[in-house]
Amino acid sequence: VIAILPVRAGAQYAGAAVLAGGNRSGYAVGSDGSLWACGNAQSYQLGNGSNQNSSIPVKIAGLNGVRSAAAGIASAYALMSDGTVRAWGGNGDGQLGIGSTVTATVPVQTGLTGIVAIASRLNSVYALKDDGTVLVWGDNGQGQLGLGDTTDRNIPLSLSSIAGATAIAATHYSGCAVAGGEVYCWGRNQEGQLGIGTTADSLVPVKVTGLTGVTALAGGFYTAYALKSDGTVWAWGDNGQGQLGIGTYNSGDIRTAPVQVDSLANIRSIAAEGYAAYALDSNGNIWTWGLRGSQSRSLSPVRIPDPTDPSEFFSGVEAIGAGFYSGYAQKEDG
Repeated sequence: VIAILPVRAGAQYAGAAVLAGGNRSGYAVGSDGSLWACGNAQSYQLGNGSNQNSSIPVKIAGLNGVRSAAAGIASAYALMSDGTVRAWGGNGDGQLGIGSTVTATVPVQTGLTGIVAIASRLNSVYALKDDGTVLVWGDNGQGQLGLGDTTDRNIPLSLSSIAGATAIAATHYSGCAVAGGEVYCWGRNQEGQLGIGTTADSLVPVKVTGLTGVTALAGGFYTAYALKSDGTVWAWGDNGQGQLGIGTYNSGDIRTAPVQVDSLANIRSIAAEGYAAYALDSNGNIWTWGLRGSQSRSLSPVRIPDPTDPSEFFSGVEAIGAGFYSGYAQKEDG
């Protein structure tokens, strides 16, 4: 069943603090530091030792003190309150970061410490340390680890060319980081998702054109988004489904440098996946744009209707998240 309007998840999600989505799976952090998962489990990405899908949230055993979650196409990650990371699921490209390619059916310790943020896309993973260091591991077939080559890594390595990073994000086959309010990206660039004015790939980080004052990042399939300190949102890369939010779309349309997303102001957080993006404003309203269905698109941001009264808008939202073809919202009441 596809929910066209927002629906309330199971009661087990009450008090969720952070939301994340993977390949048709979703994750929510409870106010008590627990982690709940639902959806696709074909690669054991629900972390409960089973590869049976679950249409209701299940609590992942043994995880206490979870701060946030992230997910790739076949694996998932829990950032703990002590700065360590647990990982589970598929591991064919070394994306669990445990020094092997063995699948983990339940969460395992990665050996990472001092982590403050984690991001994943497909089978590539990025982590931000409390000293501003960016760590990378997993699939590197298109240079998306930024290490200057295309060799996969099954243990986290430091991206030494970036220092003082404050935010990270990933698109399909590329990664990005904020340092000094500017954005640096690396990897695949056939759709302009590196934001450097060309479509040339880069195996090492390169500076995105003309962006300053950036505080947060998000990534879709082949599109990247930046939130600036003035509350505006900027985007670059693929616009074949209207996911840049600039009022137009065409198959094959790409923008190789950042453009401002239409009519958004006072935005405090952003999320993206697939061909759609989401923004949360300072009043607790959610805005979305891009692909809405097989034939439906919002070419500029629109507010999401309220789930109980479609004549009203969704409001009182505290956090947003996105997965493959899905969106998530946490209301201020938990």
